[in-house]
Amino acid sequence: MELERTENLLQAMSGRSTRPYFRPPYGDSDAGVLKDVGDAGYDYTIMWTVDSLGWNHLPARGIVDRCLKNAGPGVIYVFHVGADSEDVQALGPIIEGLRARGLGFVTVGDMLGL
Repeated sequence: MELERTENLLQAMSGRSTRPYFRPPYGDSDAGVLKDVGDAGYDYTIMWTVDSLGWNHLPARGIVDRCLKNAGPGVIYVFHVGADSEDVQALGPIIEGLRARGLGFVTVGDMLGL
């Protein structure tokens, strides 16, 4: 199963598990996916509320503007890596902008009260 291979790879690289959290690739899920991941020990399916759109060739300034425009308590961002994304260049200004607005950062577990 692809999920198990990915978990094993991430554990080998980081020494940590992603369980109990799962984010469906592309945000794609259905009842079958949720059952499969639940059976595999992923009790929480976590979605994002703001997509940076870096994958869609949005320039860094546009990513910063988009992410800060949609900032607020409880927002979960999804960022992207790869040659087509400028998310890396945008991340510093986004963090600075969020902090300037009095917003901070917590883990998903903290947000869920786990």
